[in-house]
Amino acid sequence: MKRLLIILSISFLATIAIAQPKEKAPSNESRQEAVRQQRSQWYKQVQNAKIAFFTTAMDLTPKEAEHFWPLYNEFWKERERVNRRSHHALRTIGKVLEGEEKVSDAQLKELIETYISGGTAEGEIFRSYYPRFQKILSIEKVARMYKAEEDFRIKMIQQLRSGNMPGKEK
Repeated sequence: MKRLLIILSISFLATIAIAQPKEKAPSNESRQEAVRQQRSQWYKQVQNAKIAFFTTAMDLTPKEAEHFWPLYNEFWKERERVNRRSHHALRTIGKVLEGEEKVSDAQLKELIETYISGGTAEGEIFRSYYPRFQKILSIEKVARMYKAEEDFRIKMIQQLRSGNMPGKEK
């Protein structure tokens, strides 16, 4: 009797398990959208961490912060645009060297020039924003900003290596 009851129970559970509707695998588009949302959320969390880090490191007053952040965000976006173009050129150079893409020597030379000019362009951005930062901050706080930039970059690299990035699920 016990044996029959066990067999019936197992059969019943197996039938229930088989009868469950199969979940559809997420489409490629929905996976890409999920990745985009994760990146966006991660980016926002890193930006929030950066704001907190800079505000503390620079000892910004609320009034200074009100003037500093719009200018800094403009500065950052210009640097990001230049760096994106430079890194895109470098990735393309890598694909050419790996044989994944074919380009002429003239095109390869242009890619190298784009990559090299990225450093110069970023230097020009630093140079053009330096007097603008001085208009709203003391020279000491401008120095603290540049130091905070490097310190924050190093902190993010260390967190990335340790697997402890802002927004990462544990």
